[in-house]
Amino acid sequence: RNLIDGDMASAWRADAAGTDWVELQLAEPVRVDHLPVWNGDQASSTSFAAADRVTEALIYFPDLDKAYRAPFEDIDDNFRIDIPQAPTADSIRIKITGTSGGHDITALSEIEALVSTAPLAE
Repeated sequence: RNLIDGDMASAWRADAAGTDWVELQLAEPVRVDHLPVWNGDQASSTSFAAADRVTEALIYFPDLDKAYRAPFEDIDDNFRIDIPQAPTADSIRIKITGTSGGHDITALSEIEALVSTAPLAE
């Protein structure tokens, strides 16, 4: 819930031996064009420095069996991940494949799934 709550001061956290993926369930199938991401714990500069940030992830669409490798920026702000060929999906799994920082936890503050303005095929 902290990953998609619209509050950059909250964060999804995983310990070093814990969960290495998150899944976004969308209300209905949509064409996913890009993902704005707020990496790390964005609550404060102290919390940002105290948690690992994701350096790379696999963006996977389970219902389509399509995946895209995406680098994550290590910035105290948001960045955009463009999704090639804007697939239509109702879920997105983000499998973390790399982190940096050497801390006991990894954090992500927010991810949004934004859709293309192109109409869906009938």
